[in-house]
Amino acid sequence: MAEEILRQILDRMPVGYALHKIIIDVSGTPCDYEYIEVNKAFEEATGLDAAVIIGKKVTEAIPDIKNEKFDWISKYSEVALKGLAIEFEQYSSSLRKMYRVKAFSTEVGFFVTLVNDVTKENEENRKLIAEISKHKALESALTRDAIFTTQANLTQNKVIRGLEYYDEFLEQINYDYDLWFDFAKSNVQQEYRDTYVRSICRKNLIDDFNNGIEPAPFEYRRIGSDSWIRLVLRVFKDIESDDVYVFGYGFDIDNEVRERQALMQSEEKIFELEETNTKITQLLDAVKREQTLLKSIFDSIPGYLYVYDESGRLVKWNKKHETMTGYTSEELSDMTLEKWYGQEEISKVKDAVNDIFEKGYGEVEAWLILKSGEKMLTRSSGAPLILDGQKFFTGIGLDITDQKAVWDEKESLLEQRNAMFNEHKAIILLLEPVTGKIIDANPSAIFFYGYSREVLLNMCIDEINMLPKEDVTYKRMKVLKKEQEHFTFPHKLKDGQIRMVDVYSSPIHFRDKTALYSIVFDVTKREEAFKEITYISYHDYLTGAYNRRFFEEEFERLNTETNFPIAVVMGDVNGLKLINDSIGHLEGDKMLKDVVSRIKEALRDGDILARIGGDEFGIILTKTEEQEAHGIVKRMTLSIEKKDGDQTSEFKALSVSFGFAVQKEIGDGLGLLMKEAEGYMYSKKFYDTRSLKGKTINVVMNALFEKSPREKLHSERVGNISSKIAEALGFDMESTNKIRTAGYLHDIGKIGVPENILNKKGKLDQQEMLVMKTHPERSWRVLQNSQEFSEISSIVLYHHEKWDGSGYPKGLKEEEIPINSRIIKVADAFDAMTNDRSYRKKMTPTEAIGELQTCSGTDFDPKVVEVFIGQVLAKDTVTQSVPDYTGN
Repeated sequence: MAEEILRQILDRMPVGYALHKIIIDVSGTPCDYEYIEVNKAFEEATGLDAAVIIGKKVTEAIPDIKNEKFDWISKYSEVALKGLAIEFEQYSSSLRKMYRVKAFSTEVGFFVTLVNDVTKENEENRKLIAEISKHKALESALTRDAIFTTQANLTQNKVIRGLEYYDEFLEQINYDYDLWFDFAKSNVQQEYRDTYVRSICRKNLIDDFNNGIEPAPFEYRRIGSDSWIRLVLRVFKDIESDDVYVFGYGFDIDNEVRERQALMQSEEKIFELEETNTKITQLLDAVKREQTLLKSIFDSIPGYLYVYDESGRLVKWNKKHETMTGYTSEELSDMTLEKWYGQEEISKVKDAVNDIFEKGYGEVEAWLILKSGEKMLTRSSGAPLILDGQKFFTGIGLDITDQKAVWDEKESLLEQRNAMFNEHKAIILLLEPVTGKIIDANPSAIFFYGYSREVLLNMCIDEINMLPKEDVTYKRMKVLKKEQEHFTFPHKLKDGQIRMVDVYSSPIHFRDKTALYSIVFDVTKREEAFKEITYISYHDYLTGAYNRRFFEEEFERLNTETNFPIAVVMGDVNGLKLINDSIGHLEGDKMLKDVVSRIKEALRDGDILARIGGDEFGIILTKTEEQEAHGIVKRMTLSIEKKDGDQTSEFKALSVSFGFAVQKEIGDGLGLLMKEAEGYMYSKKFYDTRSLKGKTINVVMNALFEKSPREKLHSERVGNISSKIAEALGFDMESTNKIRTAGYLHDIGKIGVPENILNKKGKLDQQEMLVMKTHPERSWRVLQNSQEFSEISSIVLYHHEKWDGSGYPKGLKEEEIPINSRIIKVADAFDAMTNDRSYRKKMTPTEAIGELQTCSGTDFDPKVVEVFIGQVLAKDTVTQSVPDYTGN
């Protein structure tokens, strides 16, 4: 509203008003000025259109201004840059008008002009003065004798010839006698000649004569002096010849001119004073209105306004200053900068004040101390002010306490978001949805992918995602449409690694843009584990063959007419339990792996091999007739039993019994086929088992002897000693052979004892002894599984029982212990005592006999000891022949 009022005041002013801005070139020299605003009176006075000239340079609005004799730009530049106020009258040849101008500057670089068009006024003044002096001139002309007569051709605008003159005339006009009659052609005194001819040859001179009007006098200044002459002309005709003659006379009018000029100046000054007084009155009224308006604006600004002097004393303030700080107007008049701020703030406030005076502007944020003692965070900005040569600075202060809290909260939120993006361990990417260009990436992404930030931000996600480009683009569109947000992709790193990643992506919007915000997690280990789990779900973890679950599901999938005839083969590994119980599961596992490997060698591509039980395998053969199935089974059998180079397979003693069944049309399913195949398999297995288990025992013993070569000789000696004792006790040949075999196999269970315990140098500790004591039961399990050796398994089981019941594993005593076990007990002990052990030196036979006698009735059967010492040892040296424990 205030601005509108001011605008109306300016537009209604009778004086032309214009605000200009000086333009300075690169060298610092004023070269032009620009129209900022003008009022209607200015448009009328100059003939310039405001709509055209506002914002334009004066050289653009008035192109000929630089050609004028008067330097308008220089004059106004001095006003604008020095802060002057001037008044002058000047004729503008470009606008063809005389102007009275007042110019002053309100701000460095700017100036205001108040313009009046006085062209008409000057013309009227001149006419008035001429009329006043007319009568004086005529009157004085009668007393002068500066008279001449000239013949002229008025139609041709030239003087024909001079006729009469007086010396006084030539003296008056300061002209040479000899030149007078030829002056019209002369180049001498050009100014005078032209003026004179124009005067006496005016076109309207004859009209004035015909109309009875006297020609107006002509005034001119003497050539070469400041004196003035008035020339009065009269026209007449010669009646007879029609010649036109001009009669003239001249006289000195110096005093008259001086008086007239003085009068004009006085009248002009009076007029100017009256006009100035009127304008001053108008301006004062406008200033009062402006002051009222400014005060209203001053008090309504939403901040405290201030003016401080150079010493830092508050000299002017608005009403808001009082309400915001709590101080009264009287109290504010006594305030200085130091009273507003604490020690920690005043230094930066003073720095801002220095900036105001040195740089023209200063700004500071500081806590202002209110009258209540509370503090208010303010932002103050100020600028310098010079009044009557004294320095001040003025500005506005705003309460930003609440705003600062909002800023702090926003800054905290921004820091949190930056931390979430830049410090999060998760990989974060910002993508352009359509092109897939990587817009931004956090440090975790840069570290993960291995590229520098500059390189990564010049890449597209298609260069990282290993899926086909069209698939990746399709996935991005799904995210953009919010149809899907989670994906698992293979991403390629800079070093060539392919890592599986989970990507959680969603569209976000910022700055009128849409991007895809993607969080990426490296799930390679999970995917590998998942693959492993999936693999385990359908594979046997030990052999790598498929498992029963896959076997059954795959049969259901393949059980279609397109795959008929379909054969199911069942296989059972012979002797696996015996190997596990004797040598151990590790050896049994090796055997299973070898069996699977050999079976695969015999199968065709696409045939399904699965381990469906501990020692059972199932095989699916699609599009296979009975004859072809029989051939495949034969190839598998040969593959299992083949030799590895020159060495017999470690599992040569074992074999796999196979059986198969063929389905040629949709039937009762897998269960019926498996049952039929198993029936065939078990019938074949019955004929293979007896000889295979005997061979397995041999394998087990050989394995034991490889672990501990000492055990081989020990087993042979115990078998021979036991057979000698049996003969001395009167056993028949079959029983003697049985006990010899039992003596040979009595430690077969040691195959399950760790080699470090079996061959330890020194005595076994308590824990190791407990492990060693398990070998009788291990021996029993091995032999129990063999039909041929099951009868001697109990003999071996109890060969460490003692006569007094303190032995193991059952704690049997005396006659509870089988006689064969008691015989092996004595034979085992005697051989052990008479041979070196890792923990002691061997005894002599005499020392060993003494030990047997000492322990007779406690550890050993007294009768067996007596027979052994009295008959076996006395009769002959113990033989060392190896028995044929297989019975062949």
